[in-house]
Amino acid sequence: MAITPREDGRSEIGFDLRERILRATICSVAERGYAGTEVSEVVQRAGVPPETFERLFNDKEDCVLAAYDWVVDLILVRVAAAYELGRTSSWSDGVRRGLEALLEAVAEQPGVARMALVEVPPISPEAHARYRAALERLASLLKGGRDHLDLDEEPPPQVELMALGGAEVILVDEVAAGRADQLPARMPEILFAILVPYLGPEDAAAEMHAAAAA
Repeated sequence: MAITPREDGRSEIGFDLRERILRATICSVAERGYAGTEVSEVVQRAGVPPETFERLFNDKEDCVLAAYDWVVDLILVRVAAAYELGRTSSWSDGVRRGLEALLEAVAEQPGVARMALVEVPPISPEAHARYRAALERLASLLKGGRDHLDLDEEPPPQVELMALGGAEVILVDEVAAGRADQLPARMPEILFAILVPYLGPEDAAAEMHAAAAA
């Protein structure tokens, strides 16, 4: 999932102007944070004139949110593909494979992960809404787990988001602390947190131990 600009700052052949600006924005926010990112630095990094930025984006926040949406789409396509591959065996295997893909993506580019998980959500209500929408897209992959719930009535409508809650806390804390590269090793325990509302502690623990032994 290579989405940041070239280290030498040169333009990459084949990328349109908008994508070059988005890449430069992601890199700048990852390095400097949202508050420390300046449009002037973004356009210099992207190798485009300020007029191009002004034509494509309303302001810095508009550009950062566009970059955020692009990052989320790339990651969730990767996660969904892994989930679909795994669920041909079982729903829980699909969840495990999707989680592995997510944690690998975060570990591969910790700066991008910091931008998406730590820097963007607090920017504004609109930014938080984008973050919530991303969580809901991820949570939609868990709906197959409803078939495993031992309930006499319909589960709460937010059960998928509830199941993601523990995983979200771990991801945000580890990325904020600069330990994104360690997240793949924590996959089994994060998997347990996601599965336990659906399977119960005993079966979720069995899946956790199987994942750790794989």
